[in-house]
Amino acid sequence: MGVFSELMYMLAKHKCSPTSVANSLTFVPPMPPFYRIIIGPQDENSECELLVQFAPDVIFSSFPRGVKVVKLQTRLKTIIPGFLYTHPQATQTVLYSHGNAADCGLLRERFIQICERFQVNVFGYDYSGYGEASGSPSEKNTYADIVAAYEYIAKFCTDPKKQLILYGQSVGSGPSVKLASSKKYPVSGLILHSPIMSGIRVLMENRGVLRCCDLYPNIDRIKRVGCPVLVIHGTSDLEVGFNHGLNIQSAVPSSFKTEPCWVEGGGHNNIVDDFPQQYYPRVKAFIEGLRKMERADETLLTASSFTSSDLSGKNEIRVT
Repeated sequence: MGVFSELMYMLAKHKCSPTSVANSLTFVPPMPPFYRIIIGPQDENSECELLVQFAPDVIFSSFPRGVKVVKLQTRLKTIIPGFLYTHPQATQTVLYSHGNAADCGLLRERFIQICERFQVNVFGYDYSGYGEASGSPSEKNTYADIVAAYEYIAKFCTDPKKQLILYGQSVGSGPSVKLASSKKYPVSGLILHSPIMSGIRVLMENRGVLRCCDLYPNIDRIKRVGCPVLVIHGTSDLEVGFNHGLNIQSAVPSSFKTEPCWVEGGGHNNIVDDFPQQYYPRVKAFIEGLRKMERADETLLTASSFTSSDLSGKNEIRVT
């Protein structure tokens, strides 16, 4: 059975619901999650701190400053966890949207390395239906998820347009590109790691009648972004072809194009681990370029913003 036939079969199986077909093909939450959230001791306000316990096989480095854990309610009423890694010298924050078969536990080491190597704060969140988030994963939910994450973390930026960087990996490129293409949510920059042109285009070049099942039309939305964009893609990516990265790069508005990071021989999930000599310098150069733009402004985000007593936001759920 070919790809087209399989999709038509799934369409029938899901009672002709394109959205249901697209979601079932796209989202594969790790089971069980690579972490669990536990309730810590009460503070002076009789509120309990949320703590995270990671699976032993994802702990490779220590992070003595600790991870701030919050729970956020999205506009669609699901509850998603967020994890904040801070750096004492940070003036920028990376909002990280992960791939389809990961959660924030599995990405613990990635968050630490980005935080330490680039001297930035990192805020990762899980999509609805992932990790300890409530609800079910869907394209619609991921859009609400990233908005909740953005609104939480943006409160601690004096100017998100100069200090907040979106990072979308694979499926995470979908919500990241949508947010970056909206004037309502200003950001400093956008990093797309192994991005997709759209969901159906991963399976076939010509969507045809299956465009009704498509999701994350990044190739169209990227034309409307209003910030510098870095595209990272492996030339040997067998899951999301290299042409996706090439076409996304080509569609970025000329005034926001930057030198892409094409990783010769890189696959879909091994660029950071197997090609660090290409990945880290290029991402560092991009972030430092944004930092130079930020320093032109007099107001900077300080790490103390994240350790103040008013850290909780309107979407944070306090356990009492």
